Amino acid sequence: MLKWASEKLQPSDLVHVRSTPSRQSWKQDGEKHYGYGFAVNEPTLLAAKPGKEAEPAKSSLAAKRSR
Repeated sequence: MLKWASEKLQPSDLVHVRSTPSRQSWKQDGEKHYGYGFAVNEPTLLAAKPGKEAEPAKSSLAAKRSR
Protein backbone atom coordinates (compact mmCIF):
# COMPACT_ATOMS: atom_id res chain seq x y z
CA MET A 1 0.00 0.00 0.00
CA LEU A 2 2.88 2.37 0.57
CA LYS A 3 3.89 1.89 -3.06
CA TRP A 4 0.34 2.72 -4.21
CA ALA A 5 0.26 5.82 -2.01
CA SER A 6 3.65 7.08 -3.14
CA GLU A 7 2.75 6.57 -6.82
CA LYS A 8 -0.87 7.76 -6.79
CA LEU A 9 -1.26 10.40 -4.09
CA GLN A 10 -0.28 14.06 -4.13
CA PRO A 11 -0.68 16.80 -1.52
CA SER A 12 -4.32 17.97 -1.27
CA ASP A 13 -5.79 14.66 -2.57
CA LEU A 14 -8.83 13.50 -0.58
CA VAL A 15 -8.44 9.90 0.64
CA HIS A 16 -10.81 7.53 2.46
CA VAL A 17 -9.09 4.84 4.53
CA ARG A 18 -10.57 1.71 6.11
CA SER A 19 -8.35 0.55 8.93
CA THR A 20 -8.15 -1.84 11.83
CA PRO A 21 -7.36 -0.22 15.18
CA SER A 22 -5.14 -1.93 17.72
CA ARG A 23 -4.11 -1.14 21.27
CA GLN A 24 -0.74 -2.05 22.73
CA SER A 25 0.67 -1.91 26.22
CA TRP A 26 4.24 -2.39 27.41
CA LYS A 27 6.41 -1.83 30.44
CA GLN A 28 9.38 0.49 30.22
CA ASP A 29 11.51 1.59 33.15
CA GLY A 30 9.01 0.05 35.55
CA GLU A 31 6.06 2.04 34.15
CA LYS A 32 3.21 0.72 32.08
CA HIS A 33 2.66 2.54 28.77
CA TYR A 34 -0.22 2.35 26.32
CA GLY A 35 -0.34 3.09 22.63
CA TYR A 36 -2.73 2.90 19.72
CA GLY A 37 -2.10 2.02 16.11
CA PHE A 38 -4.02 1.59 12.89
CA ALA A 39 -3.37 -0.93 10.12
CA VAL A 40 -4.60 0.41 6.80
CA ASN A 41 -6.75 -2.19 5.04
CA GLU A 42 -8.22 -0.35 2.11
CA PRO A 43 -7.30 3.15 0.90
CA THR A 44 -9.42 4.84 -1.77
CA LEU A 45 -8.66 8.06 -3.60
CA LEU A 46 -11.92 10.06 -3.43
CA ALA A 47 -10.93 13.32 -5.06
CA ALA A 48 -7.72 13.96 -6.89
CA LYS A 49 -5.97 17.23 -7.39
CA PRO A 50 -7.44 19.05 -10.45
CA GLY A 51 -6.15 17.49 -13.67
CA LYS A 52 -5.76 14.00 -12.17
CA GLU A 53 -8.36 11.18 -12.21
CA ALA A 54 -9.38 9.32 -9.05
CA GLU A 55 -8.31 5.69 -9.01
CA PRO A 56 -9.15 3.07 -6.33
CA ALA A 57 -6.36 1.24 -4.53
CA LYS A 58 -5.50 -2.30 -5.44
CA SER A 59 -5.17 -3.73 -1.94
CA SER A 60 -5.21 -7.40 -1.01
CA LEU A 61 -8.38 -6.91 1.06
CA ALA A 62 -10.23 -5.35 -1.87
CA ALA A 63 -9.13 -8.26 -4.06
CA LYS A 64 -10.42 -10.79 -1.50
CA ARG A 65 -13.81 -9.05 -1.29
CA SER A 66 -14.30 -9.11 -5.04
CA ARG A 67 -13.96 -12.91 -5.24
